[in-house]
Amino acid sequence: WTLLQVQMAVLLDHFISGYEDSKEAHAGKMANRHGRRGRRLAIDPILQSLCSGFDTVEELREHISTLFQVVDRDMQGELSYEELRGGLLKLDCDPPVDLTRAEFAEITDNMGLCNERGRLGKAEFQEVLRVQLQSFAQRQIVDALALADEQCKEKHFTFVCTSMKVVLSAAEELAPPPPALQNKLQRATNGAHPPGL
Repeated sequence: WTLLQVQMAVLLDHFISGYEDSKEAHAGKMANRHGRRGRRLAIDPILQSLCSGFDTVEELREHISTLFQVVDRDMQGELSYEELRGGLLKLDCDPPVDLTRAEFAEITDNMGLCNERGRLGKAEFQEVLRVQLQSFAQRQIVDALALADEQCKEKHFTFVCTSMKVVLSAAEELAPPPPALQNKLQRATNGAHPPGL
């Protein structure tokens, strides 16, 4: 009789563990289906600050330019990975902005948005941060939608977030590639202008 109880307890434990694993796997699939990866970038605190600190595109450009000047410690007008990482670490952010090489590769589109020396000049820095701001905003909208679905179920809030997501997606499809990437594409095709650019 005791052995039967132990076997039942073990089976019940396996069932509960399996159910929880299945539930987590389903949540992960749903998050991926809706564009949520649960993953955040080291630069997210900077992106959050930039998002809440501008009203016009010109103000955003000015804020990004100021950030570039602060991070460009040697004042050479371009940033290597090491200089960018060191400059970001010196910013007063919580948590500290510790950019990894992998994240640098990700935000620069595997160095495709860097200049020919593999560095970020002022224009490339502007482009990288603007692309990352759009990505950050999309992640925030997706997270807000999930929160609305899970907690408040308010139709107006869900409608606004969904509308913003659609607008951002449409803008992304209509926008030409970043100028730095356009230049690289042109050089790669020996000056021939690729279709659609």
